[in-house]
Amino acid sequence: MHAAGWFPIRSGSGDDVLLGHASNRCLRAIDRRAWWGTNEITVVMSDGPCTPWVVEAIPPRDSIPRLPNPSSAVDIMRAIRFVRAERAFPDESFPPVGWGCFHFTGVSLFKLRIELAKRLGFTVVSDVIMCVRGGLFGRLTPLFTDLPFNNVTMEIIVVTAGTIAANELRFPNVDAVWRKTELQEQNL
Repeated sequence: MHAAGWFPIRSGSGDDVLLGHASNRCLRAIDRRAWWGTNEITVVMSDGPCTPWVVEAIPPRDSIPRLPNPSSAVDIMRAIRFVRAERAFPDESFPPVGWGCFHFTGVSLFKLRIELAKRLGFTVVSDVIMCVRGGLFGRLTPLFTDLPFNNVTMEIIVVTAGTIAANELRFPNVDAVWRKTELQEQNL
């Protein structure tokens, strides 16, 4: 299985690829205006026409990046399902009884980390590393941006700083410089 649950499929035209899934569907985007006034790209699995994507590798960084400062209050409530990575089975799945759940209001990752630290009994809040994964067996990906502006339930896997699991994490360089490709220049 691929680390993110998706795999590249060569499209037959140049360097273009489609992002495929084990369900025999492709990843596509629906471009629409969000309620807060900006364009939103919603990612869905679909049998419909596929959208061309530009995929660029985000280089890793050597250290854990800082979380964004607490964001202002947003009245979005979502369920947060969470589990500690130390409770994983050898196949990296988690027992159903290991998961906890609570309702969280807002989008601030900073505030979510404080809440998870309280619920899991951490004495040092910075020891909480919050991760998501693509699919049931995807690689753990650390969270370092605020939560999306929606009320979709999120599953958070908490890794403890300084553990073997934490040392295996790859931290994205969220400050990496994006470079336009020749194709993107033509489409702008």
